[in-house]
Amino acid sequence: MDRKVSHIGIIAVQSQPVAVDLKKRLIDMAVFDAVNLAIPSTMPVSELTHLTLFCDMATWKHVAVLPYRIERLVLIGLNNHDALEAFTHNAFSFLTTPLVDEQVEKVCQRLKQQRGNDEIVSKWRAIQHGLSQQLGISKTAVSAHILRFCEAENDNVLVLKTLTNTVFLPWQDIIKIEAEGDYMQVFTKQDPLIVRSSMGALLKKLDNQHFLRISRSLTVNMRYVVNIFCDQQSNYYVQLTDNSVAKFSTRWFEQYRNRLH
Repeated sequence: MDRKVSHIGIIAVQSQPVAVDLKKRLIDMAVFDAVNLAIPSTMPVSELTHLTLFCDMATWKHVAVLPYRIERLVLIGLNNHDALEAFTHNAFSFLTTPLVDEQVEKVCQRLKQQRGNDEIVSKWRAIQHGLSQQLGISKTAVSAHILRFCEAENDNVLVLKTLTNTVFLPWQDIIKIEAEGDYMQVFTKQDPLIVRSSMGALLKKLDNQHFLRISRSLTVNMRYVVNIFCDQQSNYYVQLTDNSVAKFSTRWFEQYRNRLH
């Protein structure tokens, strides 16, 4: 029998009106199984509990040791300076006060998506544990075998290792891939993903019939290309469905044109 995975939100802010308002919004949007004000040190926490802490900047600076592991931290502050500082603390997201409807809804949508990922990961760990015992091999070995199988048997799914976890992503959901130093930013129909890889390594995993490299640092999914056009200086550009435009470098345009012949 499957054990239920619990998702709990904890609100620790100095302003009582903000805490009450945020709790009501989280309950209305059905993000968590339970939402608690302050930090209940006696709250029972199992290995199947996923905790998200909503905390204002002032409180967070004075938190020494938490009685349990927080998986996601949402910091609350006043301005852009607080937002920048929040991400130095590896915050999952940031909210400003007074609370803004659109901002809260976006954070809640991200949390709901992560909740789905948590449930998949929990099921995966149970399968991994069972196979490890049955086959007499380590969990790491089980993971390696399954990842190789997925990559070999399912051409529609790309296995990406992000900075925090492993994501199984249908190629149809990828809009474009942009190089940023030693990392690749994979733009999807949901949130962008940060992947430590080279552009070349990523493209080897993708079907070249669907993806078009238009410069050294940018690759686009042809499904989202609406136009390729030329200006008066004979520079070529690619326009995507979101109306963004990127320059098509001469080198890569020549390769693209050769593919058409």
